[in-house]
Amino acid sequence: MERLIRALILLAALPGFVFDAHAGSQTVGMDLDVLQEAPEPRIWFGPIAGFTTVPHPIPASESSAGRAFAFPLGSKVRFEVRDLGPRQSVLWEDLDSESDSVEIDLNRPGPMFLRCTILPDRARVAMPLLVIPLAPDQMEFTEQVALQQPFKARSGVSNQESVEDFFGYPSVADLARIDGRLTTSTGTPLRFSASGLELAGSATWDHLLEWVIDGNAVGSGEMSHVFQETGLHHVSVGPAQVRRELELMTYDVSIELVGEKRIRDDRPVTFIAHTDPPGYEDLVQWFASTLEGSVSPSAGTGARFETRFRSTWLGTGKRWVGVRADNEMEQQDFHPRSLSGTIFQVPCYPLQQLDFFVSATRTSSNTVNFFLALTNSSMMDMNLVVCAMLDLKFGSVEHEVYKVEKDFLGEWSCSQTGTGSLRPSYHFGCKRVFLPANTSWIVFDDEATFDKDGNGSIDDVVQADLARVYFDILKDCEIDDSCDSVVGRNKFLVPESPDFPEWVNVWAGHSRFALLDESSHDAQISWQSGNWVTMGYPGTYPARMTGEVSGLPAGSRFEFVYGDELGGSYLVPASRDGSGVGRSVAVDEKLTITEEPGVDHFLNVYLPGDSGEVIEEGQVVRFDGTVFAREGAPYYEEGDLMHKVSVQMVQDTQPPIFLDTKVQRSGSSVGVSMAAIDMASRVGGAFVRTTAPDGSNREIPLGRPSRGSTGFVSVFEGTLDFVDPSQDLELVVVDSIGNERSEVVRAP
Repeated sequence: MERLIRALILLAALPGFVFDAHAGSQTVGMDLDVLQEAPEPRIWFGPIAGFTTVPHPIPASESSAGRAFAFPLGSKVRFEVRDLGPRQSVLWEDLDSESDSVEIDLNRPGPMFLRCTILPDRARVAMPLLVIPLAPDQMEFTEQVALQQPFKARSGVSNQESVEDFFGYPSVADLARIDGRLTTSTGTPLRFSASGLELAGSATWDHLLEWVIDGNAVGSGEMSHVFQETGLHHVSVGPAQVRRELELMTYDVSIELVGEKRIRDDRPVTFIAHTDPPGYEDLVQWFASTLEGSVSPSAGTGARFETRFRSTWLGTGKRWVGVRADNEMEQQDFHPRSLSGTIFQVPCYPLQQLDFFVSATRTSSNTVNFFLALTNSSMMDMNLVVCAMLDLKFGSVEHEVYKVEKDFLGEWSCSQTGTGSLRPSYHFGCKRVFLPANTSWIVFDDEATFDKDGNGSIDDVVQADLARVYFDILKDCEIDDSCDSVVGRNKFLVPESPDFPEWVNVWAGHSRFALLDESSHDAQISWQSGNWVTMGYPGTYPARMTGEVSGLPAGSRFEFVYGDELGGSYLVPASRDGSGVGRSVAVDEKLTITEEPGVDHFLNVYLPGDSGEVIEEGQVVRFDGTVFAREGAPYYEEGDLMHKVSVQMVQDTQPPIFLDTKVQRSGSSVGVSMAAIDMASRVGGAFVRTTAPDGSNREIPLGRPSRGSTGFVSVFEGTLDFVDPSQDLELVVVDSIGNERSEVVRAP
């Protein structure tokens, strides 16, 4: 019998020798190379009595290699083409059958070809067979279970490659043998392979070796499987009558972050693995990665993993760090939202644009940090002059009015020309800025104080006092020292020549959602009505405002109010994808800027339910508008740009997040350093609460963010004198909405 089998094998190896499925007549001239392709759809076979219990696909890799598939002599086998398209059919060649499947009695030993054509594509599928005497109890084979994609932490790779490794493996678990059982975590892809006696290199019977897992036949020969359930699994392999048995144990992993649930930079952080069922913690494989900076160590084994992340915060405030434990992962992904916008009309740079980010945060009882950053997202370097002012929401005081013009040297010069009545404000003056292509620059990161009653004294402010940021982008040229006089409280800058358009004015504002109450609206944001031309040269300016409101829930309504005049009302339609956030709404409004300076324009929002239910934490609603002159506006032609409006409302109920805190004693003084970031605004203020010698509480402000700040990450540093070593220090950071977070430490 063995000689017959080997003779048939050798015969099957001869090129050009095949048998017809019915008569066995020889066909000459058939080149096996033509039949090496195995296009989809694929052929399935079985079940075969004594060997397999369910149909299995013919392995594509074996088929494409031109190897013959051994089948037992005397068996009746059903062959079927699966995964056909809706209009496809199968024509079995030499069998006069047009059906998805055929049954063939394999009663004649030797090689044969099973061929079919997929109609109407005319694609051919061919399967070389070898019919030989096979007895299940005489089949010799080996089996193996291994990791389909073994994980190995690479050293010396880039952050991007490390992140690719983090997400590139469904699991980083190992496959161990414990008490005779293979053991791994759930979710780990495993490769099951069974190989029969090699048949002279031209035929295989691996496909007859069936894998059964927990009572279900799941594949044959070589296959992949992922266990999703924990516990003991029973695995068997081989012909149905003589299967070999093995056991495989799987467990789930959960990760516990010890202590504070926030991964901080440059501090040891400890993770503990818990397994279900317990007892497999020592097998857990760990891997850590970060998008920026470094992590060391990046890999480990066992129930406990201690590592340290360093410099993981990007200059934009975006951050991602991750830790894997087998198939489980802990990620902290941070993408802060901010009050930002885009200027599309940049003086002297047509078709280019500037992105901006602004914030204003109370830093002490009477000081405010003002922050303005610009990003040149174009491919062209820019030279600009930027002037900025911050005003309060309440009151009206006398201002010194300054006018800016080009002097005979072609420089911007400033001179006081009179007074005017406006909201209490602080002007930060003008700065010359060079912005290389694709770079960001912090233009202002300054401290402001306010005189709320106009008597020349510095008054206390609260976060709710802070209103709008107003800034101007001017054509680049030298700035005369005379413009230094503009910096200070209750000062205002307007152009000497209102019809000399070498600037762009922008109003930017920030507000928060309020929970539903008895008020007439759920949220409101405002900005002043005109620009520095209309304020410096009062008159009646017919205008048109176009723009877009985005980020509101479907079913919301919003309206514009211009002073005492009601503008348009709009309804937010549902999004096309059915998500809770509705579609952006285009607005087109006609309005009139009146002679009275400082009149507020409002955007009122009415939500379809409680903001805590329909607005997610960190959700931002934006209005970006452009105001153009209409016919009859002084100093302007119809259609001329007057100013931009870029305001937002944010659901911000969460305080900032500490990234790092350090307290260090030097003699009788204590040095304090804090770094923090906020999800929806910017951390602009920090102070220390402690106990005064008389027993009362005192707040020591740390001023504006230090030079160590980058982008959205704010760093504060300060020195406290004569601190009792027994005292607790409460370190406090506050965002531009007014949310604060504190951490109590003991003075060293």
